[in-house]
Amino acid sequence: MMQRISAIAFFLLLAGSLTPAGAQQSTGCTLPEPTLTIHRANIFTAQQEQWLGEAQAERFEPHYLLLPESKSRYLTELGEKLLAQLPPTPVHYSFRIFESPEVRSFSLAGGHVYVSRKLILDAHNEDELAGALAQEIGRVDTHHAATVYTRAFDKLMGVKSIGDQADLNDKFQRMLNIPKDVLVTKWNPRLSIDEERSD
Repeated sequence: MMQRISAIAFFLLLAGSLTPAGAQQSTGCTLPEPTLTIHRANIFTAQQEQWLGEAQAERFEPHYLLLPESKSRYLTELGEKLLAQLPPTPVHYSFRIFESPEVRSFSLAGGHVYVSRKLILDAHNEDELAGALAQEIGRVDTHHAATVYTRAFDKLMGVKSIGDQADLNDKFQRMLNIPKDVLVTKWNPRLSIDEERSD
């Protein structure tokens, strides 16, 4: 709970740093990069993490009713404003809107960020929407999906490294085909590899 409150406070501060149109724009983040005190194993290089995101998107996007990319233009512009406040990154972010009766957002490896239309409609102002986007950008920036999949690949299949894109896709598919009873035995049953957290 305390970790969630700290994350919300950080993202509200980040969202508050956005400048209105016409105001002087920042040339980038002037704050020192914070050091993470918790080490989480990550076997993915930046390129492999991008491939992981592509594999995840191919797997998960058919389960959502995505609006056309042209309808996500405003969301993309807002995401780019937030990204401009951070140090440069090789991650290629994409921001998409999906239909859902729930107020929800989630992200995949490699910068794939998804926001429900309901969340956008229920946001009281742009700052609230920016806060939700900042949370997902934070997950991508801290390699959340890559560290979860590092643990899953190791615990479920004994995988300690990834090769090329074909190797990653093969391991990703093998993991998705693991029987449910094996998942429950070898993996934390409260954490599903088929669902991205949206808290």
